[in-house]
Amino acid sequence: MARRFEASILTPAKLNLFLRITGVRNDGYHNLFSLFVPVTLFDEIKIRKDRKISGEFAGYDFPFEKSSVFRAATLFFSATGIRSGCYIRVKKEIPAGAGLGGGSSDAAAVLKLLNLLYGYPLTRSDLLALASKAGADVPFFILSRPSLVEGVGDIIHEFEMPLKIWFVVIYPGFESSTPEIYREYDNLTEKNQNIKIKQNFDWRGLLGENDLEKPFLKVYSEGNEVRKMIESTGGFDFYGLTGSGSSWYVAFFNRKRRDEFQKRFWRVCKPHWQCFSVNIF
Repeated sequence: MARRFEASILTPAKLNLFLRITGVRNDGYHNLFSLFVPVTLFDEIKIRKDRKISGEFAGYDFPFEKSSVFRAATLFFSATGIRSGCYIRVKKEIPAGAGLGGGSSDAAAVLKLLNLLYGYPLTRSDLLALASKAGADVPFFILSRPSLVEGVGDIIHEFEMPLKIWFVVIYPGFESSTPEIYREYDNLTEKNQNIKIKQNFDWRGLLGENDLEKPFLKVYSEGNEVRKMIESTGGFDFYGLTGSGSSWYVAFFNRKRRDEFQKRFWRVCKPHWQCFSVNIF
């Protein structure tokens, strides 16, 4: 008889409602300034205690030992000194390599569930520090609140969204390589360019902007097809690329207009594209 899982959680995707690159660090990593929001597109993580760290993916063909969840579990047991393991089952719904943060969200969920199962050996500050080692966006998903994010994703300021926004997320059926997009960004950008964000900046004026859009479209020209189809469908308040791609979001301040857009877009989009109606989680 199969052993039951002891805990489970739904792990949200994220959107970058704007993303500015503010400079390049000495270690080659890029500092960013971005508005992250968690949205109602989820993976599901189930977990139980076990003698060693192992697991499986449902709906995703990827070696478990090379995954973000394996890395997160390894970091947890190393940091706490607990001599044990766990079995993790990940049911994937968030497309991979899509700029939606699925791997980072899953890693954060594993850290939180293991902390629960083993009696909270880590404080919230401990979890955030460990999350920074697990991956760039993982600290955001520890909190899973709309946030202004800086640095390499490790500086997080919770942000009270004064607007209700509804989204259509479009995944064009291919994965985007984040390292390749950043290399192309460097090729297109003046060296030593550093941008300072004013303290009282107009965040509404930045909605939809993404400094990685131009390099993304240069590397993946098929992304232009999605962008043109969004613009020709019309009726949105703003749209943009999320993260380093490959997904786009289309945003509306009115739910009815979102639903009308999705109906029109479904008629013209490619068969291998996926569209999701989501809102802020």
